Amino acid sequence: ALLLHPPTGFESMASLALPLGMALSFSLYAVMTRALRGERLRANLFWTALGVFAVLTPAMPFVWTPPSSHDALVLAAVGVLGFLALAALDRAAHAAPLSVTAPFIYLQIPVLLGLLIAAGADIGLSPRRAALAVLLIVGSAGVLWVFESHSRAATARAAGAHR
Repeated sequence: ALLLHPPTGFESMASLALPLGMALSFSLYAVMTRALRGERLRANLFWTALGVFAVLTPAMPFVWTPPSSHDALVLAAVGVLGFLALAALDRAAHAAPLSVTAPFIYLQIPVLLGLLIAAGADIGLSPRRAALAVLLIVGSAGVLWVFESHSRAATARAAGAHR
């Protein structure tokens, strides 16, 4: 986003707080999920839900509005998709270290971008910029994955040579 729409001025710089906060929160969640890899999926999702409940509940009396039937359907869809995403992240954390699985987590961005473009949604990007964003994300994830694979192979060879 910074490459495609660089900030210009204090208001724009201040608007970076939300995405940076979200990135930090997700990073902490991924690390905690890896730390709890010995726990069952239900336990991990319970702790996730409890953390969100504890943080957001005090604000609810001030911002709550009853959802319409359409909003309720959207909330249910977000809940189901969120559950599936968190379950997939939990399985990835069980399968391998975060340094291996993290680059693949970024693939959700180009996949979602592609789905939105295919659905005809106006995403505010020209097709050229959207393609550039997808290429940058996929390319970066691929480079990180190759680097991690080579790093692990070199470590394994070095450990084998010292025996």
